[in-house]
Amino acid sequence: MKKTLILLTLFTSFVATAQSIEINANGATANASAVLDLKSTTKGFLLPRMTNAQMLAIPSPAQGLLAFCTDCSTNGDYYFYKGTAWVALGSTTVSVSTTVGAVSDNADEKGATITNGVLNLAPANATNPGIVTKTAQTIAGVKTFSNGIVGNVTGNVTGNASTATTATSATTATTATNISGGAAGSIPYQTGAGSTSLLAAGSSGQVLTSAGLGTLTWTTPSSAVTHTIGESFGGGIVFYVTTDGLHGLIAETIDSPNAWWFYAQDNISNPNNHSTAGKLFTDWRLPTRYELNLLVNYYGGLAEGVRYWSSTENGQDAYIYFPSGGFFSNKTGNYSARAIRSF
Repeated sequence: MKKTLILLTLFTSFVATAQSIEINANGATANASAVLDLKSTTKGFLLPRMTNAQMLAIPSPAQGLLAFCTDCSTNGDYYFYKGTAWVALGSTTVSVSTTVGAVSDNADEKGATITNGVLNLAPANATNPGIVTKTAQTIAGVKTFSNGIVGNVTGNVTGNASTATTATSATTATTATNISGGAAGSIPYQTGAGSTSLLAAGSSGQVLTSAGLGTLTWTTPSSAVTHTIGESFGGGIVFYVTTDGLHGLIAETIDSPNAWWFYAQDNISNPNNHSTAGKLFTDWRLPTRYELNLLVNYYGGLAEGVRYWSSTENGQDAYIYFPSGGFFSNKTGNYSARAIRSF
């Protein structure tokens, strides 16, 4: 020990006062605010080096105690004891070097603190983004969020949801395995702002109807309406019905202007050439030869002495009907037309 002190005095100036100790090569006085003042331009200060296990095994470490942990990261890191845990110097995050217990909701604005092995997370805000991971994480097991999840959830959510009380906005729901409380065939729907409900499945043949106020109901359609010849319906007069009375043909109540056969259908497609009721429909057409004969036989509302075009053609001729009977006439004849439509 005596030899070491002799060598130290040969190469280093050691100055001690009542308040401070100075170790340097030029005999300078120690800084008054420092207990130990080291000066050198060729050497550094070497802290005790130890493994993480050795650092954690230090009995009753003093608050502010420093050490260099050789295996706490790839190349080691400086740590200081904060009074409750060892924390890496210069780190922007908290390095946990002790067992973490339950998570509480009290933390400072830095994001998190550790108190007696408890990790305390600060609420996310403008300066604290909350928990951020570099890669995708899988949370295994059943998790309970006592205060719910606030904000947007991106990506796919799979598995079971026992209760969903409020869903402010959902752009895509890829898989919903189960919604508790709904029987087979139940339909979830929005009943109001922030409120959803389940509608039980309807009976066979029922249809889903809405009153436009957020309430959906199952209703049974009334019996189909049948029609008869001579009935005003669908923009004109019914002149033919099927045996069940559900389908048939309707004739306009007015004639289209006289024109060559080539322009007859064009005249029919013009709403100005229809009655007020007929203008509400756009599927009017020329009748076929058979339909034109039905129109004459069952309607009887055609004008006397007027020739009417049909859509049936034969080369340069097309079938027309005249009160004295039907025949083919050249398509350049200037005849009228009575539009019909199906229902």
